[in-house]
Amino acid sequence: MFLPRQVQGSGSYSIGLDASLSSFGCYFMPIGHDEWFGFAVQTDTKHGSDTRRILDVADEVLQSIAAISGFGIAVFEDYGPINRTSGKVTQRAEICGILKHALLRQARVPIIMVPPKSLKQFATDNGNASKDMMLDAAAKEGYYPDTSDEADAYFLAKIGTKLLAGE
Repeated sequence: MFLPRQVQGSGSYSIGLDASLSSFGCYFMPIGHDEWFGFAVQTDTKHGSDTRRILDVADEVLQSIAAISGFGIAVFEDYGPINRTSGKVTQRAEICGILKHALLRQARVPIIMVPPKSLKQFATDNGNASKDMMLDAAAKEGYYPDTSDEADAYFLAKIGTKLLAGE
């Protein structure tokens, strides 16, 4: 996993987490300094067990979290309305549960859940924004994510910094 040297052990961060089984977005946004980074954990949803994917995603994200000190807040995208097209909500929830335990119970970091429509409204002024619109909104701010999950995580982290600043 790529972890920029300058990020290790520096400052305080808002972390944005977008739960997906194929591309889990994670973004670390600084509070009061410029060292930031984002990534997506890619998994193969066609091969391997659900348990293996859950552990692979959680392990990679937890490794990044362990390498950084000083989180002020963690912001997760909520699961949204659950319907027949929601995907594997249970597996996404299990990944989030592992990460919430590490952040909230062990590191004592406050956690906020943001509904998908609210996230899209915040990023694009359109609660029904497409994945491409989210990517475009991130690019307008100078961040060029590889996946829409990374773009979502970027805006989740940005919400966290605004909440910490009292905005």
